[in-house]
Amino acid sequence: MFAVVWHFWLGLVLLVVGGLSFGARTTQGVLAGEPENLIGRLSTRIDPATFPDITVDDEVMNWNHEIDVAGAQAIVLTLAENLALESQAILEGDDSLLTAVTHGDRLDAMRARLRESTSIGRTVTDNYEIDRVRVTLLVPFGRQDGLSLGMISEGTVTTEIRNASGEVVSRSSAPFKTMWAMRRATGARWLTVAELPPTDRP
Repeated sequence: MFAVVWHFWLGLVLLVVGGLSFGARTTQGVLAGEPENLIGRLSTRIDPATFPDITVDDEVMNWNHEIDVAGAQAIVLTLAENLALESQAILEGDDSLLTAVTHGDRLDAMRARLRESTSIGRTVTDNYEIDRVRVTLLVPFGRQDGLSLGMISEGTVTTEIRNASGEVVSRSSAPFKTMWAMRRATGARWLTVAELPPTDRP
């Protein structure tokens, strides 16, 4: 599972993306001061046995034979990192961190959330415990001019609201099913480019 909040064990390390949780340490503590060092680093410590259940559509493998279930694990890990760093960016008010992991419609949406947090003095973050991921292929849509991967994910989302002092004033959990679109829009890294309804396949 995973928070983004996705739970997976990295040796003795539990990744809960959205707040990641490393043992007793939270993402907020781990990422502060070194977010650029986190990107791409966790993949060397992941235990594949603890990933969410992953399936890959045939059309994805026909498009890129390297993205089988084993290849998709690295992309799922990147999704977890991206979601964790999005939450960190919202909490820290860091637009540069958003641009490192998001692009297009997703970047616009996260920037809007960041602006709202600044204007009302309240932050909202979503932590995802991801149980299952199905990887599909998406034709160009919106601002994207190339094929993207649709990461249809389901599990549990925990939404936290913090006041201007950073105190959690509200927390609620609910099942979720959504699709994050991912694409290598600017380079080698898979960026999160949109969040779409799981049945919305442009």
